[in-house]
Amino acid sequence: MTDLNARPLETSSLEIPPVASARFVGMQSLSSASLIIGTARINANARLSAYATIIGGGLRATVYPAGQARNVAFPIKQTGPEVQNAVALLNTTNQTATLTIALLNSRGEEVTRLSRQLSGNEQLSRFIDEFYPDIRNGEFSGTVTVRSTALVAVVALQIDRSGITTIPVTPID
Repeated sequence: MTDLNARPLETSSLEIPPVASARFVGMQSLSSASLIIGTARINANARLSAYATIIGGGLRATVYPAGQARNVAFPIKQTGPEVQNAVALLNTTNQTATLTIALLNSRGEEVTRLSRQLSGNEQLSRFIDEFYPDIRNGEFSGTVTVRSTALVAVVALQIDRSGITTIPVTPID
C-alpha cells in the first residue's frame, strides 16, 4: 500500500495456489482511526482476480481493480448532496501525465473541460462537483471522459445514503 505521494506504507507477500483464494488485511488501516488515502498495487506471476472491501463509518464499499488506459469514460448521475460521484486518478507511470477531464451531458455534448497534470505515480481523488461546481446543488446526468498523455488507472464511485457503488470505467479511443 502507498500514500498519495507513492511512498510505501506497507508491503506484504503471499503465495496463492492455483484456483485458490486468499485474504489480505491492510494493517495500516486497522492501526489508524483516520481515513488513509492511497493505492494498493498487486504484482502477480499469473492471472488474478481481486477486489477490495473498505469498511468504515458504518459503511461498506467494494472497489474493483482499475485497468490502465490513456482514455476512459464513465457515467455520472449527480443529485445535489443526496447522490454524489467521485473519481480517483492514478498516473501509473514514472512520467508526468497531462489529463483532460471533460463533462458531457446526456446527449453526449461537451459541457465543460479542465486539464490537470499528475507527476509520475501521483494520485488525484476528488468529488466530480469539486471539478465542476456548477453541478453541486442541482441534478446532472451525463458522462465524464478522461484523456491522458500517459497510462492512468481510474476508479469512479457513486455515493448516496445507502453506501458506495463502483461505477464501471470503460476505455475509449
